[in-house]
Amino acid sequence: MRRHRIVHALAQRLWIIPSLGVVAGIVLSLVTVAIDRRNENGLLSQSIVGNATDAQSILTTIATAVVTLTSIVLTVTLVAVQLALGQVSPRIVRALLDDRRDQIAIAVFGATFTSLRAVDTGPGGAAVPGSTVLTALALAAASAFALFTFVHHASQQLRVGALVDLVGDELRDQLERRFPRESDVREDSSVVLSPRSGNLIHCDREALVAEARRAGCTL
Repeated sequence: MRRHRIVHALAQRLWIIPSLGVVAGIVLSLVTVAIDRRNENGLLSQSIVGNATDAQSILTTIATAVVTLTSIVLTVTLVAVQLALGQVSPRIVRALLDDRRDQIAIAVFGATFTSLRAVDTGPGGAAVPGSTVLTALALAAASAFALFTFVHHASQQLRVGALVDLVGDELRDQLERRFPRESDVREDSSVVLSPRSGNLIHCDREALVAEARRAGCTL
């Protein structure tokens, strides 16, 4: 029972995966800095990563943008929670907080921010830590992709129908877990089930009529 409670508590915490992303960003930063120091910042040429001033400007811009993106993602998540509490059902809050896509997006943003390191632009700082800057650029691209994915997911997630589907899916999972169906139970072949929910946006009437005529039935 205690083990079940611990696993359940960890699974329902929004900060677990983002915290792992922050730790991964710190570790990645230490690794890239160690690689650059071992190669005396000469692993990549300045034609790829630019000079020290350019690298510092790029890293500063990435840090500012990532902080803004993280704020937006957290704000949208809180809006979804407030919508569920006030207009739908408090049961949906747990499903929203357990959404892995939102948690992964926040983790990517956190890893990007914590992996950034300062670049010395003084007289003795002509060499640029190439692998560190290149890793920061790669994480910035990953953050942009995570943002696009989050916006699409959030636009679908905040619909009332999608929120209700979360409760329905959880109910079906609980029923399957507590009352598993027997292998010899046959479903009604006349009922066609949709594998996922959605909105009907087009109906091909001519094709349906032709199919009904071929099968000799009425739709």
